[in-house]
Amino acid sequence: MTMECLRHFARQKLPRETFEVAQIDALRALRDAELIMAFIPPRNAVAHDGVNDKPATVLAITKKGRLVLLETPQLTG
Repeated sequence: MTMECLRHFARQKLPRETFEVAQIDALRALRDAELIMAFIPPRNAVAHDGVNDKPATVLAITKKGRLVLLETPQLTG
């Protein structure tokens, strides 16, 4: 999910927001790995039905993130 999330946001016009808890969790891991620059709501932000009340905002894919995308083959099928 994390690499799929990185690929998804790399194809988007940034900055881009998401309220989805699963995406926010993946973005948190990507930010911790320094693959993206993003504002992420705290873990205690109230979530309802898999949707956060506060969005995460992806600002940019870092140089390191772009290198990882180039080095990691995309699975097809």
